[in-house]
Amino acid sequence: MSWTASTGAGWLSISTNAGAGQATIRVEAGANTTVYTRATTVTAGGQTVSVSQGGLWASVSTNRVTLPPDGGSVFFDVSAEGGAWWQAVTRTAARVARKRLVDAGVWVPTLVGRRRGREWSSDELVVLLDRFEKDLGLGEMKVLWQPLDAADRIAAVASGRVDVECGTTTATLTRMKAVDFSLPIFVDGGSVLVIAEPGVDSLAELVHRKHWRAKPGANGQGSKCHGRAAEDLIMLGKIADRQGNQEAVGQAFEQAMTQFPQEALAYLEMAGHKLRGGDDEAGGKLLGKGLSLAPRSGYAYALCCALNLVEGKTQQAGSALHQALELDPEDELANLLRNRYFVQ
Repeated sequence: MSWTASTGAGWLSISTNAGAGQATIRVEAGANTTVYTRATTVTAGGQTVSVSQGGLWASVSTNRVTLPPDGGSVFFDVSAEGGAWWQAVTRTAARVARKRLVDAGVWVPTLVGRRRGREWSSDELVVLLDRFEKDLGLGEMKVLWQPLDAADRIAAVASGRVDVECGTTTATLTRMKAVDFSLPIFVDGGSVLVIAEPGVDSLAELVHRKHWRAKPGANGQGSKCHGRAAEDLIMLGKIADRQGNQEAVGQAFEQAMTQFPQEALAYLEMAGHKLRGGDDEAGGKLLGKGLSLAPRSGYAYALCCALNLVEGKTQQAGSALHQALELDPEDELANLLRNRYFVQ
């Protein structure tokens, strides 16, 4: 019976790569000039043998350093046997090197990476793994994908539950206090514009639609379109709100509703203004109008949650919040209400 043999790394060689019947194979490793243990496999006759090689001895002068709150620097010494190569890495990199496995989180709604069978793939993660394998001499590494959601993706990285998150997560100053971000990666793509009234939620719904044509409306808009023409007036209202000029806030939102009666965002912003001012009845009516124009607005359902909380309707508030986060996981008001009233 004939057989073949092979090794999985260049630093390991074998005396023969083919034969028949019984034989002895000599496995020989080159010198490991680093302080890291490396591992690979030898395959012979369809059977796999794990092979590892220890690194050279190394030590540091201390295993803990403390820096003052206002910043600063400290120094410590590194000693390595025979001038062995070493590299200073972060806690995450050390953990990855130790387990030879990357726990990669993916925020499923963003569809970051591409679905291949039952696994996700990310070009950026492939590059990262290549650097780990080459710089730390770790050999081939594995990836364990873990689904994340908008609420726990930052905490998952900060706590070490995942080593890296692959997603379109915005880098903010608050988040940068807890985790590190890579440089922004811009991906070129395209978009599809359809009228709002049919409620098309995905490209899959366009499969059997051969032709689309917008219905006549103001300025060429289809009916029930929202959030376009009133943006300038809404921005003026928000600026006035930050300046504490509540009269100007109401005037800007009122003008937006008058000039653009089909724009849901104008009604929703005015509803929020009324609710903050304690006029729950007027706020509720405006909210109903905005929701009828934009039935899939996460912000609208977040306002519904706020109104229900004011009225003491906790169960209805929870249902509205769930709908808001399902429609828009990044909505600021929805996340604020969730963290303040629904997270224990």
